[in-house]
Amino acid sequence: MANPEITLEFQDSVSVVTLNRPSALNTMTTNLIEELFSVLKRVRNDTRALVLTGNGQTFCAGGDIRDMQSIGLLESRPEPSVKTASSMKPGDLRSWRAAKKSWLITSG
Repeated sequence: MANPEITLEFQDSVSVVTLNRPSALNTMTTNLIEELFSVLKRVRNDTRALVLTGNGQTFCAGGDIRDMQSIGLLESRPEPSVKTASSMKPGDLRSWRAAKKSWLITSG
Protein backbone atom coordinates (compact mmCIF):
# COMPACT_ATOMS: atom_id res chain seq x y z
CA MET A 1 0.00 0.00 0.00
CA ALA A 2 1.50 3.34 -1.05
CA ASN A 3 0.04 5.35 1.83
CA PRO A 4 -1.09 3.07 4.67
CA GLU A 5 -3.84 4.30 7.00
CA ILE A 6 -1.77 3.06 9.95
CA THR A 7 1.97 2.93 10.45
CA LEU A 8 3.79 0.83 13.02
CA GLU A 9 7.19 1.31 14.60
CA PHE A 10 8.52 -1.22 17.10
CA GLN A 11 11.64 -0.94 19.25
CA ASP A 12 12.62 -2.32 22.66
CA SER A 13 9.13 -3.71 23.43
CA VAL A 14 7.48 -0.36 22.61
CA SER A 15 5.02 -0.19 19.72
CA VAL A 16 4.16 3.19 18.19
CA VAL A 17 0.95 2.96 16.16
CA THR A 18 0.16 6.07 14.10
CA LEU A 19 -3.17 6.83 12.47
CA ASN A 20 -2.15 8.12 9.05
CA ARG A 21 -5.05 10.05 7.52
CA PRO A 22 -4.02 13.63 8.34
CA SER A 23 -5.99 15.18 5.48
CA ALA A 24 -9.16 13.65 7.00
CA LEU A 25 -8.13 14.47 10.60
CA ASN A 26 -7.41 10.74 11.12
CA THR A 27 -11.11 9.90 11.13
CA MET A 28 -11.91 6.22 11.52
CA THR A 29 -13.01 4.26 8.47
CA THR A 30 -13.98 0.60 8.50
CA ASN A 31 -10.67 -0.20 6.81
CA LEU A 32 -8.69 1.80 9.38
CA ILE A 33 -10.48 0.06 12.26
CA GLU A 34 -9.79 -3.36 10.79
CA GLU A 35 -6.16 -2.45 10.17
CA LEU A 36 -5.83 -1.12 13.74
CA PHE A 37 -7.19 -4.34 15.25
CA SER A 38 -4.91 -6.37 13.00
CA VAL A 39 -1.83 -4.38 14.06
CA LEU A 40 -2.76 -4.62 17.75
CA LYS A 41 -3.23 -8.38 17.52
CA ARG A 42 0.10 -8.72 15.69
CA VAL A 43 2.15 -6.85 18.32
CA ARG A 44 0.33 -7.73 21.55
CA ASN A 45 2.67 -10.52 22.67
CA ASP A 46 5.91 -8.59 22.17
CA THR A 47 4.73 -5.15 23.33
CA ARG A 48 5.10 -3.87 26.88
CA ALA A 49 4.06 -0.30 26.05
CA LEU A 50 1.89 1.03 23.24
CA VAL A 51 1.86 4.60 21.96
CA LEU A 52 -1.21 5.39 19.84
CA THR A 53 -0.86 8.67 17.99
CA GLY A 54 -2.11 10.50 14.91
CA ASN A 55 -0.18 11.95 12.01
CA GLY A 56 -0.76 15.71 11.72
CA GLN A 57 -2.37 18.12 14.15
CA THR A 58 -5.27 15.90 15.25
CA PHE A 59 -5.15 12.52 16.97
CA CYS A 60 -8.56 11.39 15.69
CA ALA A 61 -11.70 13.39 14.91
CA GLY A 62 -14.00 10.36 15.31
CA GLY A 63 -15.79 8.32 12.67
CA ASP A 64 -15.56 9.15 8.98
CA ILE A 65 -19.10 10.22 8.01
CA ARG A 66 -18.57 9.48 4.30
CA ASP A 67 -17.46 5.95 5.16
CA MET A 68 -20.47 5.50 7.46
CA GLN A 69 -22.77 6.60 4.64
CA SER A 70 -21.12 4.27 2.14
CA ILE A 71 -21.83 1.20 4.27
CA GLY A 72 -25.30 2.29 5.35
CA LEU A 73 -24.56 3.09 8.99
CA LEU A 74 -26.47 6.36 8.82
CA GLU A 75 -29.67 4.76 7.58
CA SER A 76 -32.50 4.02 10.02
CA ARG A 77 -31.05 1.02 11.88
CA PRO A 78 -28.12 -0.97 10.55
CA GLU A 79 -28.28 -4.75 10.74
CA PRO A 80 -25.86 -6.48 13.13
CA SER A 81 -24.08 -7.86 10.08
CA VAL A 82 -22.51 -4.48 9.25
CA LYS A 83 -18.88 -4.97 8.24
CA THR A 84 -17.45 -3.46 11.43
CA ALA A 85 -19.52 -5.59 13.82
CA SER A 86 -17.17 -8.55 13.53
CA SER A 87 -14.11 -6.33 13.97
CA MET A 88 -15.20 -4.51 17.11
CA LYS A 89 -15.56 -7.18 19.77
CA PRO A 90 -14.77 -5.86 23.26
CA GLY A 91 -12.88 -9.03 24.14
CA ASP A 92 -10.34 -8.48 21.35
CA LEU A 93 -8.29 -6.16 23.54
CA ARG A 94 -8.80 -8.09 26.79
CA SER A 95 -5.27 -9.50 26.61
CA TRP A 96 -3.88 -5.94 26.69
CA ARG A 97 -5.65 -5.21 29.98
CA ALA A 98 -4.90 -8.60 31.51
CA ALA A 99 -1.19 -8.30 30.83
CA LYS A 100 -1.02 -4.85 32.48
CA LYS A 101 0.53 -3.22 29.45
CA SER A 102 0.92 0.55 29.22
CA TRP A 103 -0.91 2.76 26.75
CA LEU A 104 -0.13 6.32 25.72
CA ILE A 105 -2.48 8.16 23.39
CA THR A 106 -1.25 11.44 22.00
CA SER A 107 -1.92 13.89 19.20
CA GLY A 108 0.59 14.25 16.35
